[in-house]
Amino acid sequence: MMKSRVVSSLIVDRIRAKSELKPVEIIHEFKDYYGIDISYYHAWFGKELAKLNVHGDESKSFNELVWYADAVKETNSGSLCTLECEAGINRFRRFFVSFGCCIAGFQYCIPLLFVDATFLKSKYKGQLLCASGKNGNQGFYPPAFGVVDSETEEN
Repeated sequence: MMKSRVVSSLIVDRIRAKSELKPVEIIHEFKDYYGIDISYYHAWFGKELAKLNVHGDESKSFNELVWYADAVKETNSGSLCTLECEAGINRFRRFFVSFGCCIAGFQYCIPLLFVDATFLKSKYKGQLLCASGKNGNQGFYPPAFGVVDSETEEN
C-alpha cells in the first residue's frame, strides 16, 4: 500500500505547477503512470503534505503579519500598514498596506482609481482588495492592497 508521504514526494512538482489539483486526478495519474491504485485518503493527504512542502504552513504565516507590518513601517518611510485583530482572542480581521513610494508616485497617475476584490478560497476564506491607478504609459499602478476576513461584520 502506498503511503501519503510517498504520494506527496511524487506529486510535489505537480502541486507547485497546479495547486488546485484534485485528489481524483492524483488517483488517475497514479493508475496511468505507475499502474498503482491508491485510496482517496492517501491522494488527499499526500496533496495536503505536498502543499505544506511547497507553500508552508498557512496558520504560521499569519503570525508573521505583525513582523511584516512593523518591518514595512520601519523600512519604508511614508508607508501605511495596518493590522487589525479582535481584542482578547487575537483573531485576524484586516490587513492594509500602501507603500510610501506608491503613495508619492500616485500623484503622477491619471486621476482615476480602480478598486477590485476577489474571494480567497483557502481554508481561512476572506477577500483580497486592491486599488490601482492608471499611469501615463497605459499601465496599472498599485498604490494599495488589503485583506479582509470574510466573517468581519464591519465594512
